Amino acid sequence: MQLHRRLADATSQLPEVLVGMGGVGKTQIAVEYAHRYAHEYDLVWWIPAGKSNIRDRFVALAERLDIADGDDEAAVPAVVRELSDGARGGRWLLVFDNAGHPGGTRRFLPTGGGHVVVTSWSAEWEYVARTTTITRAPVPDRRHRADRNHHADRNHHADRNHHTGGKHHADKDHHPDGTYVICVFDLEKFGADNRTQQNRMAIRRGMHTVVETAFTRARIPWQASYRRDTGDGILIAVPAAGANKSAFVGELLTALTELLDEHNETHPDEVIRLRLALHVGEIAFDSVGPDGPGFIHVTRLIEAAPLKSALAQSAKPLAVITSAYVHHEVVKQHDEHAPDEYRQVTVQVKETTGYGWIRVPGDQLPTGPRRSALRRAGRYLRAAIRGSSTTSSGG
Repeated sequence: MQLHRRLADATSQLPEVLVGMGGVGKTQIAVEYAHRYAHEYDLVWWIPAGKSNIRDRFVALAERLDIADGDDEAAVPAVVRELSDGARGGRWLLVFDNAGHPGGTRRFLPTGGGHVVVTSWSAEWEYVARTTTITRAPVPDRRHRADRNHHADRNHHADRNHHTGGKHHADKDHHPDGTYVICVFDLEKFGADNRTQQNRMAIRRGMHTVVETAFTRARIPWQASYRRDTGDGILIAVPAAGANKSAFVGELLTALTELLDEHNETHPDEVIRLRLALHVGEIAFDSVGPDGPGFIHVTRLIEAAPLKSALAQSAKPLAVITSAYVHHEVVKQHDEHAPDEYRQVTVQVKETTGYGWIRVPGDQLPTGPRRSALRRAGRYLRAAIRGSSTTSSGG
């Protein structure tokens, strides 16, 4: 069972969230998992995720764990603390069924010592958890209808290829729905008034060359990826199965920085400065293009104001923002990915509020207000040292 394999990943403390529309089978999957693997837990607790229901279930759980003190309001933080610390409950499983936006549920989620499974219709969980999109294809009523549709599809494709010389293929034909490592590149100030059409086209060509060369250097499969020019950027989705996720936050960032520096030094009138958003998530394809929670999530990350500010305040040519999944499951697992150089920021774009982690490769200090604060602290410290030295020499 895929959910069991994901929860068995000992490196993860993020909740596992099953995302999908109502009626696609999210709750059934959670129920099946809870029953099939109940023997692996000391405590299995089912929680309908309405706010009052959560509180009532936590009060009952506090009594079960013998930490009730008659204060219902104190029951929630007490249970979260006890489960997170591993002091009570042994190895536990909490299932939050039919949750809404993560903001209404996150304070109830313990970490460490057990597993949290959430079912929800909200794609915003992509920001704070590991998500799996649940879909269910309609089942034909009769076998002959399926056969008839099969032949109709074959005739449709044959007719389409006849008129297009066999060169046109819908995205669905080449890129199956599934989990992808998703990269979105965005050019800084691409539409600035001082840019001419010729200048913009040269910059865009340079961007494509830099990105493709960087993927090649990082040994990330280019031909197998889905790629789409967005006018002032590129969206790239690489099938996650078999992909080396570490390369996206390691070798790729190194190659991009080097290639951008080389390009900008030799093309002073066509300087390229890029923002990059990285995420691992679910994408569905049709004849129009990609869609799904993973696609929506990464397009929100790339528009985050803190990311734009980070690049604007730096002389470096690249700023990257990662999702919660990429930061916790990839960046933080390897010191060579410089996890200490990332800073957590709030992402507020359209209807979405969540978190991202920003790094400007080559900048030793975090960008934005935190950098200013550290610089001020450094000045105060140097002044204090000078004052101390003067006093000592004078004594």
